[in-house]
Amino acid sequence: MSEHETVSSSPAHNPFEPLVGGRFIQLTTFRKNGDPVATGVWFAQDQGKLLVTTNGNAGKMKRLRNNGRALIAPSDPRGRALGEAIEVTARELPPERHTYASRLLVKKYGFAYRMFSFIHIFIGWKRGTKRTFLEIEPKSE
Repeated sequence: MSEHETVSSSPAHNPFEPLVGGRFIQLTTFRKNGDPVATGVWFAQDQGKLLVTTNGNAGKMKRLRNNGRALIAPSDPRGRALGEAIEVTARELPPERHTYASRLLVKKYGFAYRMFSFIHIFIGWKRGTKRTFLEIEPKSE
């Protein structure tokens, strides 16, 4: 073996490895004309996938319903990328998986997520919108 070769200690490479320990990701979705739109979001990892919550009427949801292609990158709380982007596919989780996704986010973010959820429910109730969840996985090749 040459000095430039490496041996992987695990059989399956985790493309989300750069996100381990991170609190935020930049989620970039694409308009119909191809223009990128980046936003910062909270996330939880689950069996090689990421789970994210957002308003069901948010622009990112409209864009993802049209085209599930997206990019993610580690970010600061304002959504400014702190690393390289990874191409992913995102889809809306069915309602029966929302409680599970919410529990993972509570486990990761604790009180801050509970407060966020309470405020989101109140604002959503006033505006007639509901929260939804995304499942993000590495783009299959």
